[in-house]
Amino acid sequence: MDESGYISVKVFFDYVLKKVSFKQTRLDLSLYDTDNTGFLTEEQFESYLTDLIKSLPQIFDMDESFEKFYVCIAARKFFFFLDPRHKGKINIREALMSPIYQEFYSLKEKNDDSYNWFSVNSAMKVYGLYLNLDVDGNGMISRSELSNFCSGVYSDIFLDRVFEEFPTYNNEMDFQAFLDFYLMVNNLNKPESIALIFRCLDLEGVGYLSKPVVVHHYRSLFQKMVRFGFDITEEENIIIELFDMAHPDEPERIKVQDLIRCGMANSILGILIDARGLNNHDNRE
Repeated sequence: MDESGYISVKVFFDYVLKKVSFKQTRLDLSLYDTDNTGFLTEEQFESYLTDLIKSLPQIFDMDESFEKFYVCIAARKFFFFLDPRHKGKINIREALMSPIYQEFYSLKEKNDDSYNWFSVNSAMKVYGLYLNLDVDGNGMISRSELSNFCSGVYSDIFLDRVFEEFPTYNNEMDFQAFLDFYLMVNNLNKPESIALIFRCLDLEGVGYLSKPVVVHHYRSLFQKMVRFGFDITEEENIIIELFDMAHPDEPERIKVQDLIRCGMANSILGILIDARGLNNHDNRE
């Protein structure tokens, strides 16, 4: 809006266009809500995406054989963030109001953005990573195969706990579980990721991280720091810093609410699970 209280025609046109698109998308999604509940199951949402891909080939330019994997990748982000309790459904209105939908919608303006989770390039990168980890080619990821993720920077204790907390089949992770893992470790500042990682870190299952547990996680990463040739931080110093950053309500008991509230979850969790996170913290300006 300018000083006279007017807006440009372009701004107004863009607003109307997005409003119309929003309403049209809501109507389109409602067609897949066969029970008229206002929710979509993952299967229903994937059906919507499958039909959408076929109707917009100029945006979703991919080989037909990759379509089912793209649909799984795209749907998983919606369900990871909008269905954190794994009820198996998402609210249509909440989905359309979420930043995830905004990211998806932005493909219409720039469909080759490799930083956009929903771009074909991004999806192929994630799928390629999964294939590279699947050394034995059985379509699943074992605990030993996942240890090669990001060149092996994640602590062994954390990865062990991932396989305890995530759904597995014969102790192996399927593609959908891998997508959840990938989204979790790449969104450390999001409440949904924080809660999931916290479950993996809470070795005692008591709802908080005690000082001995935090020390245990640090010592697991210590081995990785040595392997990668990173500078080693004095144990006591880093533990004190972690609790200072979390600023827990109860002394020496970090709860998931503390991590969400403190605004430092990205740094704290990175230090506890990822050798790079600890190294970056040690070498910050």
